[in-house]
Amino acid sequence: QNDTIIALSDSINTLEVNPTFNASFFRHLPFTGTSDIYKLNPAIYRSDNDGGHLVDGFFTSGDYTWFDGVPMDFTEEMPLRLIGEAKFNDFGNYLESGNSITGFTRLEPVHSSDSLTFLAETSSRLIHKKFNDNDIQLLLSGPLFKQSGGKGSNSSLSYTVASRLFSSSDSDPSYVLRNHAAPDYLENLEDNPLRPAPMGGTYENSWFTNETDAVSSYFNSNAAKKGFSLYGNIRADLANGMFIKFGSYTMDKKEAIPVYDNFFFNQEHNPDRSSLYSTNYILFGHEIESKGSASFTYQFQGQYSMLKSKTEDSDLGTEFFKYGYVGKFDTYKSPTFEMGSDTVNGTFYDQAWILNSWDYDTLVEFTPGNVNPGLTAYTSGYYSIFNNEPDGHFENTDQIQLGGGLLNGQSPRQVYGLWNNTGTVYNSYSIDDHRRINFAANGLLDIGKHQISLGFQFRKDNYSSYQANPVGLWALMRGRTNFHIQELDISNPYVHEGELMDTIFYSRKYDAETQSTFDRNLRLALGLDPEGVDYIDIDSYDFSAGTINYYDDEGIKHTINCGQDLFSLEMFSVDELLNEGIASYVSYIGYDHLGNRNRSKVSFEDFFNSKNEDGEYIRPVAAYTPMNYSAFAAYHLDIQGWSVDAGIRMEAFDSHQQVLKDPYLFYEAYNVREVEDMQGLSFQAPTGMGNDFIVYVDNGFNPTRVTGYRDGEQWYDDAGDEI
Repeated sequence: QNDTIIALSDSINTLEVNPTFNASFFRHLPFTGTSDIYKLNPAIYRSDNDGGHLVDGFFTSGDYTWFDGVPMDFTEEMPLRLIGEAKFNDFGNYLESGNSITGFTRLEPVHSSDSLTFLAETSSRLIHKKFNDNDIQLLLSGPLFKQSGGKGSNSSLSYTVASRLFSSSDSDPSYVLRNHAAPDYLENLEDNPLRPAPMGGTYENSWFTNETDAVSSYFNSNAAKKGFSLYGNIRADLANGMFIKFGSYTMDKKEAIPVYDNFFFNQEHNPDRSSLYSTNYILFGHEIESKGSASFTYQFQGQYSMLKSKTEDSDLGTEFFKYGYVGKFDTYKSPTFEMGSDTVNGTFYDQAWILNSWDYDTLVEFTPGNVNPGLTAYTSGYYSIFNNEPDGHFENTDQIQLGGGLLNGQSPRQVYGLWNNTGTVYNSYSIDDHRRINFAANGLLDIGKHQISLGFQFRKDNYSSYQANPVGLWALMRGRTNFHIQELDISNPYVHEGELMDTIFYSRKYDAETQSTFDRNLRLALGLDPEGVDYIDIDSYDFSAGTINYYDDEGIKHTINCGQDLFSLEMFSVDELLNEGIASYVSYIGYDHLGNRNRSKVSFEDFFNSKNEDGEYIRPVAAYTPMNYSAFAAYHLDIQGWSVDAGIRMEAFDSHQQVLKDPYLFYEAYNVREVEDMQGLSFQAPTGMGNDFIVYVDNGFNPTRVTGYRDGEQWYDDAGDEI
């Protein structure tokens, strides 16, 4: 049984499956944005102002939204008065457009009138005293040129320009009330995040939040959006049914992105995202009519679009080494000794003090930083709680961490695993770059009751992206610095003779094989010997003063003035930042590890083989450049009240990248024949194993036995029996 859609005015085409609305209808509704139009679609049961729509339970994207006959993103930010017609759930043209479980949304611009048209509109919605939406829209259209001639020789030139300025305090408020920390309570938590624990250490105060400490709201306190959109087209109607049209759409916006985990305690640290989208297209069409009932219409279209977006902490941006900075930790070290004996320069010393470590920490002084006051408050609070009580509390950094303080590169624990605690910095910086080229052509031959249509489409995308997780860079620096001088050079002792007891010392031992690229570059930046054994106290770096401490080979502490730009990603090797693929500090395609676009041609093998002048791997990764091809042909016949449709559509997809030869192996796969032909191997396949069966062994690099075989999806054990 088909449901009936009631027409509210003559401006609605009452189609049960494909509702169509035009401007004369929704222009009189209390709509302020193009996204409001989607609410007219009966199949959409969720629609938000960011262009997210759930159609019949599925999320629809820009690939399924067409404007003026071309696929287009960010139509939700278009000027509302630009839209002349909206059609939803258009499944009827699946041969031409392709399959979609959500259908297609087709928007058409208003037609330029024969006279000058100017429209200015402003709106403001005061939802709450602190939350409102503001919108200004302009529309200008009209003729530029018009000439009347003989039959079929009329020509004209017209234009349409539309723009929109918009802002919103919260573009996506909640449908239900949600609890979050009350402002006064939150301010107290931010200033005093810790309390002393009965058995030592500290507790986070946020873990003791009561219902009375919360308030309810529909809104995010840090989710504002502002931006503009601009559309323009010029259409030339030529003689003999031809036209050509140039169109361009640009959208630029900046918005704070609500992070669900931040809602209760940490909305202040929602990240910012800036997006720039631009698409330009050209349409050429021609309608040929014969003297009879036949006509032929064809159209060509070309489109180039570009989307750039960047997500970052609004205050820190690309200053990656500030993301996890808490403050300056000035560590005092003392050498330790044990009783023993050794020979120095041919003299044997019995019952002497023997140095066994340079790294016994006796005190850690903390100077709060001014970069991340939310993080700094945890360590400052810890020191305040145990003021003048260094023993057992801040003799070393382990005690600080165990007691509840934070070191550089650390974040506070989540509250009950649900909410980010106060001061938690957004640990991501990302850039996305998407380019698309689209060509299409179609034609329609109409002969009486017969219609024949055909067409093709080619689309090529270029996806590039870069992401850094900068908070953890401090942990990486801490682990990579001094790693190669942890041992003592016991083969080169030296002695300090005393009146009662002699003392034998050993310098730190330099191990070139384990020295990291970062450590070497850091020593060069500080003016130290890159092959020396100076111990650099990485956490003693002071962003405000631009200083850092180190201990020389005699254990004497020094301070270097190094400036505020000491650290950079260039100091690391690519492999150090990739961290063997486990919790990588950077990830990228189409960029290098520093966030620079890689425009050179990159092959699959380059990731494994390419090195820089220092012999280090550079791990280039090419952009993802898939290509789509499609072609269709369709036939339609109307005869005696019956409609007959037939057609075919062919699609091809080329990912344009390497894939595994064997779906179950990361390494080269060999079949029975290839293994039998290998020199130096004693191999005999069981009876029944075909020459093209894949052979599996116990070790890909040093195999000792065959473990099984595979033919398609059928598996066999080492004896050839089916599994």
